This record gives sequence, C-alpha cells and structure tokens, in this order.
Amino acid sequence: MKQALWIGTLCIVFATVADGQEQALSLTLLKTSIRTQNDILNLSQNGTQAFLPTVVGCPATAKKGCTLEIDISSQFLSTNDAGVLITVTVSGSGLPGIDPDATITVCGECGDSTSPFQWMQRSVPAGTKATVTVEFRMPSAGSTTAQAADRIETIKLFRN
Repeated sequence: MKQALWIGTLCIVFATVADGQEQALSLTLLKTSIRTQNDILNLSQNGTQAFLPTVVGCPATAKKGCTLEIDISSQFLSTNDAGVLITVTVSGSGLPGIDPDATITVCGECGDSTSPFQWMQRSVPAGTKATVTVEFRMPSAGSTTAQAADRIETIKLFRN
C-alpha cells in the first residue's frame, strides 16, 4: 500500500554547528511529505526503487533558496556481511551534492533489522524543483539476496 501525506507550514529553528561545517539557523519548515510502503522488495545488484520519485518545489518567494531534509527508515531482511547500499539522489538545476554522501552501506551481518538514515540537500535555488529518488541494492555480484520490507520516506522542505 502506498500512502502520502503533506503537512502544512510551521517555523522551527535548528542549528548544526561544527568546525568547518555550514550552519543552518532559523530555517522555516514549508512542507513535509511522508510516504509509507509495506510491500517486500527483493534486492539485487541492479538496484530497486524504494519509493516513487518525489518532486519538491522551492518557491520563488524563498529568496535565499531552500534546504531539504530526507529521512529514510527501512526494515531489512536477510542481510549478510555484504550489507545493503542505499542511494539517495536529488536532481534539479544548480544543485550541489547531497550530504553526507549519496550512497551509504547499511549493516553487514545484522540479519533482520530496522534502521533510520538522514540526508540533507542544501542550496536548492528559489523557484526550482528538485526530484528525490531512493534506491536499495546489493553491493556486489555474489552477494546473497536481501529484502526490504516496511519503510518510511519523510522529506522536509525548509526556506533558508
């Protein structure tokens, strides 16, 4: 079953402060998209789309642009020492790379587990649209199979 929910506007303040890192202060939450999937995905080396692509628009009125926070949580079944790779891609005009990295490795040798992960896309230009895609795959040929089951995608759009 596929479900999507958009939650309206509210203002929040958070900060990420570390030496040499960008700060995000007084961002205004504009929109939240929440999707759930409860079907079983059989994962392979070729990759499997975990959710339908999500298009998010940064309004033209956001003069300093926008920031996306992308949260993924998934139950992984029958993983082995090779683990599972999660790739989050944000495509659109004039976007820098996603933080921390587009692809991360999820637990090797952890059996059945549920894990949350988070990414941030900075510098989405005002008046543009960004498309978020999420893919799960096995890291190499010869990896045993694994599955993804219950999963949640939350995308928050902030005005900078």
